[in-house]
Amino acid sequence: MTKIRTRVVLTAVACLVLTGAGVGAWVILSPSEPGSPLVRGTVEAMVLDRAEISALVGSTLEAGPTASAPAAPFAASPESCAIAVGPATEAVYARGWQAFLATTYAGPAHSVTQVAGIYPSDSQAAAALRALTDGVVGCPAAARTDRTGNTGWIYSVTDAGGDALTWTARQYAGDGWACYREARVHANALVQVAVCGVGDEAAATREIADRLIGRGAR
Repeated sequence: MTKIRTRVVLTAVACLVLTGAGVGAWVILSPSEPGSPLVRGTVEAMVLDRAEISALVGSTLEAGPTASAPAAPFAASPESCAIAVGPATEAVYARGWQAFLATTYAGPAHSVTQVAGIYPSDSQAAAALRALTDGVVGCPAAARTDRTGNTGWIYSVTDAGGDALTWTARQYAGDGWACYREARVHANALVQVAVCGVGDEAAATREIADRLIGRGAR
């Protein structure tokens, strides 16, 4: 299988510290030099690596695209479903974030994406989750109509309360291909996990989200 090689320069990373009140808050740190050890608590150290993700989904994956800024919103039909078809784009992670990291691992049977967006305040992160929730809940089905072609999706929400959103995006006429998604707010961070495959990937999605949040809190 051909490996996907992507070179990305990260302009900032972030770590979680405890304030005097014991409340977690993300702060910006300078990125590590190439080849240097990852700093515990930073966004780079927060995401799971290829070996961990491969073990959780039971399939050997390869490194895919990595980004230090959200993509522009995707075109959607209907237009009101731009958030549903692009939950990790600027449609959700609007201007105001301080640090952003999205990384993907993929193989013949799976694709796994981890996303973290850090904001100046808890309220801004919570507002981003509310926008995501409203956009997904209000869109039962949509088509992504940009350069990737007309790809149809059917959405079903499992949980949309509190500081988390859990939903599934099933590709129309996709031979069972579905993306199990979870988004959570933790202090001033909005994180997302998407595990796509032809089986039930809900448990793997939840475990990755748990580990991602857990590492950020250390």
